[in-house]
Amino acid sequence: MRRRLLLALALALVPVTVNAEGAIALGLPNDVARDGVAAGWAVGQPTGKAADLALQQCRTRPDLPQSTRDLCRVVQVFSGSCIAVAMDPDDGTPGFGWAVAAIKADAEATAMRGCRDTSGATRQAFCKLGVSACDRR
Repeated sequence: MRRRLLLALALALVPVTVNAEGAIALGLPNDVARDGVAAGWAVGQPTGKAADLALQQCRTRPDLPQSTRDLCRVVQVFSGSCIAVAMDPDDGTPGFGWAVAAIKADAEATAMRGCRDTSGATRQAFCKLGVSACDRR
């Protein structure tokens, strides 16, 4: 009986992140250079909450036009993976990339490649990682 009670207490103390998940939400207009990109993300959240948090973060970016924020949609929910977002930090530039992968370095490399692919030849060197985080069980 005591062993069962200890097991029940131990299970009750396990962090919520055991069932954690992450999500990314994006608002991608046709003209990223003009209208920017809205992005929101969450990792290590209880199952079902990550998408809500990512969407809320995406929609409440005060530095972007309302029309861009209105485009926000959850594009991926994940568990036990890493997320990376890369962009050209200068206003009026189109470079942007994101990725979700099992390995952090892979997510970062894919996001950077996406940024370079969309930035134009003269801006490729300016792409920088803005987000790199993992959701681990």
